[in-house]
Amino acid sequence: MKINFFLLAFLIISISYAQDDDKNNNEDKITYNKWSIDFGVGVNKPTKGLTPGYYVGTFENLSAELGARYMFNDRVGLRLNAIYNNFQEGDNSPEFNSEFIQFNVDGVVNLRQLLELDDFTQKFNLLATGGLGYGFTSFDDSSALSDANTDNLLTANAGLIPQYKISDKFALDLNLGLSGIIRQNHTFDGNSLNNRRGFESINYRATLGFSVYLGDEKEHADWVDASSEAQYEKKAQKLKERVAKLEDDLKDTDKDGIPDYLDREPDTPNGVAVNNKGQSIDENQNGVPDELEQVMDERYASSDSVQKMKESSEIAKTLANKGYINVYFRFNSDQPERYSLNAVNQIVEYMRANPQSNAILTGYSDAIGNKQYNLKLSEDRAKRVYEILVASGIEESRISYKGGGVDDSVDKSSSAARQLTRRVKFELR
Repeated sequence: MKINFFLLAFLIISISYAQDDDKNNNEDKITYNKWSIDFGVGVNKPTKGLTPGYYVGTFENLSAELGARYMFNDRVGLRLNAIYNNFQEGDNSPEFNSEFIQFNVDGVVNLRQLLELDDFTQKFNLLATGGLGYGFTSFDDSSALSDANTDNLLTANAGLIPQYKISDKFALDLNLGLSGIIRQNHTFDGNSLNNRRGFESINYRATLGFSVYLGDEKEHADWVDASSEAQYEKKAQKLKERVAKLEDDLKDTDKDGIPDYLDREPDTPNGVAVNNKGQSIDENQNGVPDELEQVMDERYASSDSVQKMKESSEIAKTLANKGYINVYFRFNSDQPERYSLNAVNQIVEYMRANPQSNAILTGYSDAIGNKQYNLKLSEDRAKRVYEILVASGIEESRISYKGGGVDDSVDKSSSAARQLTRRVKFELR
C-alpha cells in the first residue's frame, strides 16, 4: 500500500511539473538588460588637419561624450554617441580656439564572449566599436576663416572600451577612440583650407566615465553569458533543483507511508496507524493514538481500573507511582513525543499543589541496540524531562533523575509495544 501511495504521489507531482514545462522553459532562458547610458570626460589630440606652424598640446584638450547603447544580444549592439572636442594652441603655436562636435552611429562588439574573458575574470570586459559620424567645427574670431563660421565633416570611427564592473548597475569605462576625417574643408585651427580627402586628419581621444545599466534584470548584456552552453547549464541546474525538491517532497520522516509535504502530523510514533493526511487515529480525542492506547490498556490497566483510581484523593500521585503517567519518546531520541507532554503537565500541577513532594525520574529505552548506549540514552531522556520540569518552575532540589537502561518486559518484535518502553516514568513522594 505504501508503495502504491508513493507511486501515486510521484505521478501527481510529475504531472504538475509537466504542466509547467512552458513556464519553466521561459524561466530557463537567460534574460538580461540591454540598454545603457554611457558618458565620459577626457582629452584629445588631432594629428594632421592643422595649418603648418599650428600645434596643439599632447592630450591637453578637453573631450566629453554622452551615448545611448542598445545590445541586441550578449555579443553585438548599437550605440548613438555625441562627442564634444575643444582644440587650443600648444607650445610655440599661434593662438587659436575651435570646437569640434560630432554625432556617431557605431556598432558594438562585446569581446568578452569572443575572447572568453569570463573564463578567468568576472570584473573586466572589453568592447570594440566602429561606425560613421557627422560633425562640424566652429572657429573663434582669431581664425583667418572665422567668417566661414562652421565646417561640416564626415568621420569614420573606431575604438576600444576596457570596462571594470563596479556593480550590476554600473561599470567604469575607459574609452579609447579615434575619428578619421573623410571630408574636411578647413583645418581644425580654422586658418587654412583643407580639401584633402581620405583620413588625412585624425583625432584621437581618451575619456574616462561610466556605463549606467537600465532595466529590471540583474545583469546587463556586457557581463552575462547567454551562449547555448550557458543556457543548457542553467536548464540542467533547474532540473537538478526540481529533482532535489521532488526527492525532498517524497521524504517520509516518521515512516507512516505519507510523504512529508502531505503529512499534517510528521512526527507520529513508529507503527501507529494514520489516516490519509498522516494524522494518527485518535477516535476518542484524548491525545493518545488509539493503537497505543489499546496496548497501554493491555499492559497497565483497564479503563474501569483507571476510573476507580481517579476517584481517589491523590489521583496524579497514584497514577504516576503505578506507572500510568509516562513521557514517551521516538526511537533513538531524547525528544518527548508531543502527545505525551500532558503527562509532564500533570506532574507539574501535582508538585505545585504539593510543595513538600519530590519526584524521581527514571528513563528507559527499548531492547534494540547496544545496552551501554541504551543506558546512556535512557539517562538522557530522564534528564530532558528533568529540564522541562525545572523550566516549568519546579525547584531542582525536589527532582532527581537516572537512567534505567533497557526495558525488556514487552515483546521485542512488536513496534507498538516497544514504543511504550521508550519512556520516562515518575515516582512521587
